[in-house]
Amino acid sequence: MRIGGAEVEVYKKCKRCSMVNINPDDGTIDPSLLKTLAKEHQACFGVYAQ
Repeated sequence: MRIGGAEVEVYKKCKRCSMVNINPDDGTIDPSLLKTLAKEHQACFGVYAQ
């Protein structure tokens, strides 16, 4: 993959932890995002690259 003038290799999916459930503004917990990630993307939301 090219990002500007840099070329990076994506080598692994990044699993999400439950921290995405916490609203940073008020601390409420809503598991809907992680449930959607688990259902639609095998709980992955990012990649490791070098």
